[in-house]
Amino acid sequence: MMTECELPIFYGYTEPVAKKQHQCCECSAPILVGEKHFHCTGKWHGDKKPQSYRQHDTCREACEVIRDSFGGECIGVGSLKEEFNELVCDDWYPQNDRWNEPWKKLRHLMAVILVRERRHKLLEGKQ
Repeated sequence: MMTECELPIFYGYTEPVAKKQHQCCECSAPILVGEKHFHCTGKWHGDKKPQSYRQHDTCREACEVIRDSFGGECIGVGSLKEEFNELVCDDWYPQNDRWNEPWKKLRHLMAVILVRERRHKLLEGKQ
């Protein structure tokens, strides 16, 4: 069910506060100035130079819930929504209490992410 993802040759991360606006690699909504977020840099096989990605904390947390609670080893950068949709389409609803709490947490995080995306699209349309 989980998409294969390639492990980097090297990898590092920070959790900075944005000094300028960035774009989240998962939801494409802006990471606003003053917002704490996740920033990773790594070099993957085939890349000539290191790549850098940024995620909202909510997007990162949702990726971690999928990885840790629903059997994934890792989630490829930018594939959060795809992984969530696979869980929903595969009827990965809690079959017992073991997945009940993580499923509720994941649904809540995805709702927060969708609201942020919609708000961004609405504001983008007004400009």
